[in-house]
Amino acid sequence: MGIYNLNTEAVDIYRDSQETIRQKWSKVGANYSAVNSKIYNVIKPYLQGSTDPGSGGSSLFADGEYYLTAVANGGVVSAENGGAEPLVANRASVGGAWESLRLENNSDGTVSFKSMANQKYVCAVIDESNQLLARSASIGTWEKFELVITGNGDYGIKALANGKFVQANLNAGGRLEATQDKVAGAWEAFKITKMGDSSGLEF
Repeated sequence: MGIYNLNTEAVDIYRDSQETIRQKWSKVGANYSAVNSKIYNVIKPYLQGSTDPGSGGSSLFADGEYYLTAVANGGVVSAENGGAEPLVANRASVGGAWESLRLENNSDGTVSFKSMANQKYVCAVIDESNQLLARSASIGTWEKFELVITGNGDYGIKALANGKFVQANLNAGGRLEATQDKVAGAWEAFKITKMGDSSGLEF
């Protein structure tokens, strides 16, 4: 835990080539990190010459189309019924617009997701069951999420609206709900993959 969080690849000194090690270590630094705003905002007033991260600091992901995969069941997240029903991790693969989400970085360091199924922003519906639903025409608090590195290339997704982590609730068919206080295990862990990129994460 630090002011900047990194998601560096582990180096295998016995099997990795010199070039592979060099490539892995090249992804260390501000351009491949995200500001830990909780720590940053506390200590910034006491550090002379500290700089403001501006638009949320170094983004974990560039704006673009991605898909989410729940670690709990390996299911790709879909905006069911063209976005009319809550997001659910139940697809074996990416089939099209229902599984495609446009990730947009916000100026406060959060991200928002727009479903390509209906061109609506994903909202944590706090006044119902905290389910994630692509229903909003614009971005407000309920449409903002924090991405938290959990390791192994996985991420926790925290809803800004209630400070709860999103889980793929396997007791409800994999429905995405912002209900958890922490990333306790696989149910709260997600992979974020660029559309068309079979290799996984893109920074």
